[in-house]
Amino acid sequence: MGVRDCVAGLLLGAICAGVGHTQTDARISVSQATINAGESLGVNLTGLNLPSVCDAVIYVNFRSVNPDQTFQVVGQIKKGETSSTLSAAVPFDYPGGVFTSQDGAINPCPGYTQTKQITVPTVTVTIKPVPDRNLYPTSAKVELSLTQNQFLNSKSSELGELNNKLDTYVTQNPANTPQLRKYLAVVVVAAEDALTATEKQYREQIMESQGPLPAFFADFHAQYQGLRSDLLGEPPMKQPTVSKRSGATIVYVQLQKKPSGQRLLDTMPSDAIAVHSVIADNQAAYQVIAANGQAIFHARITSVPAGARIRYKKLIDDDYEDYSKPTDVPDATFELATTLFIFQKEGCKNDGVVRINPYQDAHPEIVGNLHCK
Repeated sequence: MGVRDCVAGLLLGAICAGVGHTQTDARISVSQATINAGESLGVNLTGLNLPSVCDAVIYVNFRSVNPDQTFQVVGQIKKGETSSTLSAAVPFDYPGGVFTSQDGAINPCPGYTQTKQITVPTVTVTIKPVPDRNLYPTSAKVELSLTQNQFLNSKSSELGELNNKLDTYVTQNPANTPQLRKYLAVVVVAAEDALTATEKQYREQIMESQGPLPAFFADFHAQYQGLRSDLLGEPPMKQPTVSKRSGATIVYVQLQKKPSGQRLLDTMPSDAIAVHSVIADNQAAYQVIAANGQAIFHARITSVPAGARIRYKKLIDDDYEDYSKPTDVPDATFELATTLFIFQKEGCKNDGVVRINPYQDAHPEIVGNLHCK
């Protein structure tokens, strides 16, 4: 609408403090100026050859040659007017340089889409950079914020990766050699270190340092230490013993040497299977808690014949406890840990200790077989 390619007068408005005067906001029109970064720049745009046909946004672009930087002064022009006051706030960290006016434009009126160009004379602004004396942080610690479910699933995945590396190594080195046992010992140390780290995070962040830790942590510490003793020939750890009150003769149950739901090579040495199985159980423990929200397992307890006294203890404990009811018990709850059960009934002999691994079966059916007169 008549403003394209027309000539406008462009003057810079610079802030000036006149000597001997109290008026500090007087405006002086010039064609070139030097300002500091962080100051505001005013531009008087005058002499449009035709008045604006509507209320619109109008602007002028400035560009420097080296480095290639641009900024824009923007203002409003009212319908019927031929001049406008534009401004731009120059950032404090804007690079220094000499900027010249390049072109101008007026935004389309309502109902139109095309911006109308305006030719402008060349005026020059020199921007002086200002040193930034603020002290800003230069480093930070980044930690992911996970729910308990996400935390435990991620820990489970880490152990799964450790077991995958073990499987790959053993597949390539299947012989039961001292070198293999040393490698397995290194894997066990890595697994227990991961357990210790998880234990610390679990106590501080999930439990907020309140109350005792779930029993499965101590269970796996004992199992990892037992594995390391077996692999390195170190003196064995003190094994849990059965209370004298139990009347049982079995005082220790060996660590599993068979895979627990894991697809292992038939030729894998027993030591490797034992390490793989305990790590897989540790992995499964995290998954059980992530799924249920609690470090417990449920069991159905029966005996043949029924009416037997149930005694139980965690593998890491010294003494057995009496369960509150005799068999049969349709739904009993226990702490998530490897647990030993003994069934007793007057005039009957039992088959010994029943060991339950709740990590691979969180809802086991526990059966006590008694031989009665």
